[in-house]
Amino acid sequence: MVNKEGLKNVFYLRLREFYKSLGYKNDRAFSVNALGYNGSEKINRLKKDGNKPSIDILKDISNKFENFNLHWYITGKGEMLLSDNENCSSAPPSSSELTLESLDLEIKRKDFEIKGLVIELTELKEEVEDLKKFALNVLKEEVKKELAKPIKVPLSDVKKSKS
Repeated sequence: MVNKEGLKNVFYLRLREFYKSLGYKNDRAFSVNALGYNGSEKINRLKKDGNKPSIDILKDISNKFENFNLHWYITGKGEMLLSDNENCSSAPPSSSELTLESLDLEIKRKDFEIKGLVIELTELKEEVEDLKKFALNVLKEEVKKELAKPIKVPLSDVKKSKS
């Protein structure tokens, strides 16, 4: 997902969509006026591709905006805002409702999984390099053996070439 400004971070783009729907003009206005931050640094860091929102930002937003749908924010699925029925504090939470803690655990689990895959990829790249070196050495040895063999030319061919 890339927008016209070239921003790719879906967390930033979804957050901007949310605050613009509330009438805030920019990151600073939302950060200072809605969340009570001193500046927009916490929000601005989300612009960099790959950065994820901190648990503090998620808590601040969900505490200030009870109808903010964290499931939509994290996954992009569902509606940006919870309906009054979904947001009723007296109703027991559904089993599919995501809590900040479960989202944080899922993010940590995915980060751990990614780190494991990066390590595995690095090991595979090293193995490929080792196999390339091994194959090159085998090929060099085969070429040496072939070059060391005497060339057998039939005697009749030698006589023909002299005459």
